[in-house]
Amino acid sequence: MPCCSFTTREWTGNSWFYPIEDDSHAIGDFNMIDETRGLVIERDGGQGDAEQACKDGNTENCFKKPATFKRIYMIDMAGVNNGEAVKKVAYIDLMDIKGADGVARQGKREDGRFTFPFVTIENVDRVDENTIIVANDNNFPFSKGRQLDARDDNEMILLEVGEFLKAKAK
Repeated sequence: MPCCSFTTREWTGNSWFYPIEDDSHAIGDFNMIDETRGLVIERDGGQGDAEQACKDGNTENCFKKPATFKRIYMIDMAGVNNGEAVKKVAYIDLMDIKGADGVARQGKREDGRFTFPFVTIENVDRVDENTIIVANDNNFPFSKGRQLDARDDNEMILLEVGEFLKAKAK
C-alpha cells in the first residue's frame, strides 16, 4: 500500500502492508480519511444470506457460497514504520448491523439486523464526522446477494458510526 503525504499530496516513497484476515479475502476499497487513518473494505467472495445457503447436497434455490465476512476496517499508520503492517483499530461487520429499526428498505432481517451480503462491496468513504457511506456495485446481471430469483440493485447505505470514526492506534 504505497502512500503519499495527505497534506502535501506528494509521493513519500513509503509503503505499508495490509494484513488480510484470510488469504481468500479481497480488498474492495481503501480511502484515507486523515494523515494516518483510512477505511478499508475487506470481504470474502461469498454473496447472499447464510440462512439461505445450500444444504444437504441441494443446489437449487439457495446460495452456493453465502457471504460470511464483509467488514469495514479503520486502519492507522501512526507510529508504523515503512514496510510494516498497518494497525487495524476498529471494524464494522456489514453482516451484522444493528439498529436498522425500520429504516432499511432492503436487507432487514426478521431479527432486526441488517446485512449487506454482496460480493461486490466496492465503495466506502467518510461523509462527515459521524457518518460513512458504503456501496455495492451489482455487476449486472451477475450479482445475487439479496434474493435468489432477482439480480441485485446497486445499494448505498449511510451508517452513523461516530465512535468508529474516532478510533486510533494506541
